[in-house]
Amino acid sequence: MRQPLDVIDAERVACGTPAGPADRAAARRELYWEILSGGSGFLLTVYIWVHVFDVGSLLFGPEGFDRLAEFLEGFYIAQPVVILVTLLFLAHAVAAARKIPARARERRRFNRLARELAGADQRWRAGEGAERPHEDSRLWVWQLRTGMLILVLGSFHVGLMIIDTFTAVWGERHGMEAATTMERVAAGLSWFYLVLLVLLAIHASVGVYRLALKWGVAAGRSRPALKRFARIFGIAFLAAGIFVLAVMAGWLPPPFAFLLGS
Repeated sequence: MRQPLDVIDAERVACGTPAGPADRAAARRELYWEILSGGSGFLLTVYIWVHVFDVGSLLFGPEGFDRLAEFLEGFYIAQPVVILVTLLFLAHAVAAARKIPARARERRRFNRLARELAGADQRWRAGEGAERPHEDSRLWVWQLRTGMLILVLGSFHVGLMIIDTFTAVWGERHGMEAATTMERVAAGLSWFYLVLLVLLAIHASVGVYRLALKWGVAAGRSRPALKRFARIFGIAFLAAGIFVLAVMAGWLPPPFAFLLGS
């Protein structure tokens, strides 16, 4: 069974022996996995912003959504993008799943750690603790928890995108249509997407922060500054997503529909 890289390093340092070929090979494998996990996560983060603006064409009314969909599908832009996003989602899931506790004992230890961190933070806020618990560890816990939920909910959404793009199961033609999309969301999927938006906002903002630290991006910035940026990033994404969702679900009328004469 492959040992974690930190265990290998700890044993080597304790013995005072230099790194051997096996150690270097293990380090390279871990690096490749980190690049795959971080790179796919970053590209997916970029995509979810683009996707919000893409679906945001509903702000111009159903006609605005249909026009954009017909353009993207007519010039064969949507189809390869959906395939690429699906592959990125699967790659990120596989790479990130290596850090998800798989065994019952690991899950119990993870849940115990999460409870201890939450309890220590509450005691610190109440003035009972001498030191504040490591905040980055709490962010890692939230990133892992939201990632596990996104793996389930996101798979369902990716499946819907594939069906909408390549089949006419729920519409009159191949491709996405405003009428069927809005009807489906208004019929009950609005709460599903609201939960997914919250999870994505937390997961992506923490991911951006941890990527910046891990790879030395914005090295001249302090951790509090990076956390403020990540918080603003998450809040902005959530606000934009909820506004678009409200129009999609019929809670709000399309504010710019008059521009297309709708």
